[in-house]
Amino acid sequence: MQYELKTRQVCLFIIALMPLTKLFLMPSILAEHANEDMWISALINLLIDFLTLIPIVIACKKSKTGFFELMENTFGKIFSKIILFLYFIYFMLKAILPLNEQKDYIDYTLYTLRPTLAYFLPFFIVAFYLCFKRLKVLGRLSDILWFISLNGFITLFALSLTNADFSAILPIGANGMANILLASFKSLNWFGDAVFIMFFIGEFEYKKGFSLKISVNMKHFSQ
Repeated sequence: MQYELKTRQVCLFIIALMPLTKLFLMPSILAEHANEDMWISALINLLIDFLTLIPIVIACKKSKTGFFELMENTFGKIFSKIILFLYFIYFMLKAILPLNEQKDYIDYTLYTLRPTLAYFLPFFIVAFYLCFKRLKVLGRLSDILWFISLNGFITLFALSLTNADFSAILPIGANGMANILLASFKSLNWFGDAVFIMFFIGEFEYKKGFSLKISVNMKHFSQ
């Protein structure tokens, strides 16, 4: 069987692309509602992601067909199309905030003058173009971009580590469970990354140790 992706590329996809949407606005949303307990709110959402990942990994292990074929075989053609349409709406809504974040980043960080629509057109053209490419292209991009993303994270943490005040997280739980759960709810849009792995079902060869690798990557690069 010819697979579109390699197991390595699925893991690198998490490192290269998923954390980028969590750097700009999500920390401030968590801090607004949970203050120093924001890490607990993020941990709750991460736990939800892990619980979602378990059946997806099982499906990756046992399924011999792609996600779309698996849906048709399980629910039939009509009902599977309804489910896929709901997924379409979900991902379109999920994309609104990251797109606005990138726009704000360009507006407030990269340009001293007011940017025009022309600055954003290349981004939308490339994104639209990639929507029509095979998964193999996404795997190759992950092979290239993971090192750039990882280098950026290491640099970011290295520059901020000397200014970190770890005592600021104390006392733990001072904001109350209601605020912690509210922060989790408000930041849910930046999580749910395990759902993306669902579309890779049947597109790569499941090998021993994949569950551990994907879980470690989700833990370190989805927060």
